[in-house]
Amino acid sequence: MNPPVLSGVYAAIVTPYDGAGQVDAGVVRTIARYLINEGLDGVAAAGTTGEFPALTREEKATVVRSACEAAGEEGKVVGGVWAMDPAERAALAVEAAAHGAHAVFLTTPLGAKPTDADLLEWYRATKRGSPLPVFAYSIPQLTGYDLPVPVLEALAADGTLAGCKDSSSDFGRVDGLLRAFKGRMAIFAGSEGTFADARRAGATGFISGIANVFPRTVLAVWKGDSTAAQRLLTLKEAVRRCGGIAAVKYLLGLRGFAVGPVRPPLAPVTAEARADLERLEKEFGKGL
Repeated sequence: MNPPVLSGVYAAIVTPYDGAGQVDAGVVRTIARYLINEGLDGVAAAGTTGEFPALTREEKATVVRSACEAAGEEGKVVGGVWAMDPAERAALAVEAAAHGAHAVFLTTPLGAKPTDADLLEWYRATKRGSPLPVFAYSIPQLTGYDLPVPVLEALAADGTLAGCKDSSSDFGRVDGLLRAFKGRMAIFAGSEGTFADARRAGATGFISGIANVFPRTVLAVWKGDSTAAQRLLTLKEAVRRCGGIAAVKYLLGLRGFAVGPVRPPLAPVTAEARADLERLEKEFGKGL
């Protein structure tokens, strides 16, 4: 296998909205630039943390373009291209390439569970329309199922996929992928609870939502810091308990980033969660 297209630590960036509820391209650029300046290898835009199901085609393109503008030569961008229509996925991939993205990624179809044949065509159609390397994305918390290993085997063998982000909270699943695809396909861990073990097992990198607000902690885990690994587990649980994506956006707001609330059907953080997050910020602070 050639050197992977992507490696290291990436933040799955949030999508900021302005006071009118529209995507704020300027704040996308500010966040992406901040994270790359903090030492991250790049950002993944218009993914789950970026609320992709709530974004229009034009909004996804805006988020990816803005991230690319901010990344410049110092960081890499993975563009989210999820759409049910393969022509729309192709258009998003072409736009991402034109603006300087390095790869695209997308999870499996949402809704009824597809067959293996459906999944093969889903990713092959994406690859046919994409000038960029394609990364699969398995997130059973969202889709209700894992991306089957035989499907990944077929897509790795025919060159459709350059890699896979796996956001399962089960390290056994991640470890199985690392064993199965070592030297053949990049494997990124996407759930912070698996990061320390995934690094030891040879993961290509991490793609992290919590890295939006605690980039130095995630970087320290990548470098093998066991204290940071324990701290990351604490942060992950607090963010999960306080609303997930909404909690990440609230913490960013405490840092001075005008990201706005989440869009429906996601709910804003509660008053109780806000108090908990403010305590978390005071305890751990901007230095992490």
